[in-house]
Amino acid sequence: MKKYTLCSNGEKNNSANHETCTILSKYCLIDCCKSTKDILLIFLVFSITFLKSYGQTYSVPAEPWAEALGNHRAVLEISSKSDAVLIDLLWRRHDLNPEAKRFLIVEANSGDTIQNVFRKEVNNERTQIVIGPVLNPGKYYFYYLPSTYVPGRNWGARSYAPIENAPDHKWVENHKLNENPSKYKNVTKATVKEIQSRTDFDSFYPMEVVATETELKNYLKKYNNDYLVIAEDRKFPIRMLDAVPLSWIEKIPGNAFQGKAKKNEYYALQLGIYASQKSISDITLEYSDLTDGNGNTISKNAFTCFNTDGVDIDGNSFTLKVDVDKGKVQPLWVGIDIPANIATGNYEGTITVKTTNSNTKNLRMKLNIEDEYLADRGDSETWRHSRLRWLNSTLGIDDEPVAPYNALEINNQNISILGRTVQLNDFGLPATINSWDNNILSSPIKFEIQVNNQVEKFTNPKFSYKKTENGIVSWESVSDNENFTLICYGEMEFDGHLNYKCEVKSKSDLKVQDIRLEIPMKKEFATYMVGMGRVGGFAPAHHLSRWLETEDSFWIGDVSAGIHCELGGATYNGPMINLYKSWADKPNLPAASWANGGLGSQNIGHGGFRIESDENTVTASAFSNLRTMKKGQTVDYEFAFIITPVKKLDTKKHFS
Repeated sequence: MKKYTLCSNGEKNNSANHETCTILSKYCLIDCCKSTKDILLIFLVFSITFLKSYGQTYSVPAEPWAEALGNHRAVLEISSKSDAVLIDLLWRRHDLNPEAKRFLIVEANSGDTIQNVFRKEVNNERTQIVIGPVLNPGKYYFYYLPSTYVPGRNWGARSYAPIENAPDHKWVENHKLNENPSKYKNVTKATVKEIQSRTDFDSFYPMEVVATETELKNYLKKYNNDYLVIAEDRKFPIRMLDAVPLSWIEKIPGNAFQGKAKKNEYYALQLGIYASQKSISDITLEYSDLTDGNGNTISKNAFTCFNTDGVDIDGNSFTLKVDVDKGKVQPLWVGIDIPANIATGNYEGTITVKTTNSNTKNLRMKLNIEDEYLADRGDSETWRHSRLRWLNSTLGIDDEPVAPYNALEINNQNISILGRTVQLNDFGLPATINSWDNNILSSPIKFEIQVNNQVEKFTNPKFSYKKTENGIVSWESVSDNENFTLICYGEMEFDGHLNYKCEVKSKSDLKVQDIRLEIPMKKEFATYMVGMGRVGGFAPAHHLSRWLETEDSFWIGDVSAGIHCELGGATYNGPMINLYKSWADKPNLPAASWANGGLGSQNIGHGGFRIESDENTVTASAFSNLRTMKKGQTVDYEFAFIITPVKKLDTKKHFS
């Protein structure tokens, strides 16, 4: 057996294990051609906490091993030198196709790898393999999920390493490994000491350690019901929907749930519904009050099941139908809003599980309220899952500002928010923008229509407010001429977000040369730019983008003041990033109005974006170019602004 080394310099390695060496060297684990002995030695110190289930020990080492070796391994003890050693491992895996993933057996002290691996049986429940030769007795690591690097866009990715090379056929014949294990010749057996995960986060224990088919069959003989209800602590989220964890085999279905909560905590627990005998339809939960026997109560109205009930993004309540197919598992997450002033003590009540095609089950619940107050409801400790209540949050849905923003101030057509003021003209567009005492526009923002080489003139626009609340204000401006009716709808929120939709309606059949949005900024503030074909840096004096990339937004400005503009109307508007996995993942072109015929990279369309500059002004324009409009046809142009910075700059706070 030859030394296991990592050769990152690409030179030929005469080791029989060169292929494995090459795979792992891609991760730059150590300097080239340095033995792994020093690396593997640090793995020998393990945490003192061990978890046992059905005779198997699960643990996490004090220091994680190299990532390329995979996130899981078995620790083996081989008592004597042997040319062939049997490993019989009940690993209880839930991942797909374990037989298609590489096996790597490494001597703990030296870092040597075993040359031959013969696979006798590999499935999700267990594996039986024979390895050899083993020259040194002692501790070995069996890595069964090593990975390899796959280069590509977005800095590449990891994939499971392909299956190892076939063992030497003469070695297989000498030990009669193709025959029944009872006929193996000169094969000793390794002892499996424990199963380890690289970190706590990687651990499969206990909720992804599967029960075997035999164990589950015996369990269901004992508890022969249409469906089983297993109450599970929030520390152990139910993850497998098509398999039963081994830990459930050790529990009695329907047993009372016991938990501990603190005052003001949003407490979460799970009910695991296992459709053991048939499919279960339309599961609902009902709750009783929890009482302590001394007149103190946690109301049943404090309970919520996030799988069956909720609040949508508009603040409207909804219910969901929950069915479970036979053989499947459905976790039901239940939240309990613990009052801040509740008395300490033990509270008891009942959760009732109802279905439309099977019997009702009552689950006793016992909750001990401890004498400690959680000011943050438990949100700072993610294992409590108190943040589940955020799913039903209505924060920000109403028309009130949230801290640190203040209420909108309206003075005629001037709207003021935190640090910023927008003066609207009669067309409803910003005439001036003041951001933290900086007037950033050189002239009003314009929405223009060009026909016959002339910009259409609109007179006597009618401006009116439609809503004036503390957190939002909206308005409308209607203007006409002989060719068009132009209606501009706008709204501004307390954080400085302005939304616009301009409706252009033709009064006759017309050929339109252009419809465009122009943002003229003072040059002193138009220092930097990102978006619309620019990856960042200084704002160019001149720039043209024709939807070669499906960008729909840009920011132009300086540290002290700037404007972010997003062209809307598409089914999806995305952020200014370049990490989309494929063309299909990118934002859509900004509506038919702006793109004006664009269908992607093969059909760019007539619309585009440009930057034009003179001595004092940098003008950013989104244009749609030539189009024909029929009498009565309406085209909508949507866009939005954010005035930056949205909050007062505090570099000491932000960078610390």
